[in-house]
Amino acid sequence: MKLKKNQIVSSGGKDYRILDILGEGGQGEVYLAECEGHTYALKVYKEIPDPDFCYNLRNNIEKGSPSATFLWPRTLVQTEDSFGYVMDLRPKNYVSFVSYLTGKNKFRDQSTLLRWCIELCLSFKKLHEKGYSYQDLNDGSFFLDTDTGDLLICDNDNVTADKKNLGILGKMRYMAPEIVRGDVDPRTKERQMPDVHSDRFSLAVILFMALCLGNPYEGERLKDYPIMDEQGEYEMYGEKPIFI
Repeated sequence: MKLKKNQIVSSGGKDYRILDILGEGGQGEVYLAECEGHTYALKVYKEIPDPDFCYNLRNNIEKGSPSATFLWPRTLVQTEDSFGYVMDLRPKNYVSFVSYLTGKNKFRDQSTLLRWCIELCLSFKKLHEKGYSYQDLNDGSFFLDTDTGDLLICDNDNVTADKKNLGILGKMRYMAPEIVRGDVDPRTKERQMPDVHSDRFSLAVILFMALCLGNPYEGERLKDYPIMDEQGEYEMYGEKPIFI
């Protein structure tokens, strides 16, 4: 359900007034909301998620964020026909990791880049130590301050207890090979699902991309092969962005 400007959504005895829409994705819309003089981001899902997803999100909120680098859900918002959550806003001095990869934004210097990479590793170490796995680690998961190397991690509503999965497998080019192949877990005899170990694989890909500005599994020869685009037409790798 889409929310309207100045609409009031209540949660935990507090009223959140919708000021504007910040963005829209496949899962839902994110709004700018005001409560008691402070502004927040409020995500509302297009369809009410299944009970396991809602329970997991509520449980994560109660346990709290593993680190200040995570834009962690703060509180749930729920009405008869909508479901979502409130989180802190991304400060304006942070830019997306994708904008760094495309050259739109650059780190101040090499040491600032290395500081960001170290903070990324430490953040996921804390997440894993809390018993969580992120499960969908990709280039759209991060923000950065190019002057300080500070980090923010977004899209934390899919984070679950390790070895538990809510249907998210990940994003192609960042997924561990055992997840892509659908290997059988020797312990459970079921299909291998994302966990702490696949998180680390995806993290290694992100670190390589940050340091080398390229995917570790793509080389010059890839330019010789046609790739199918969104319209189902084949284009050479070097002429258009690929869609995988």
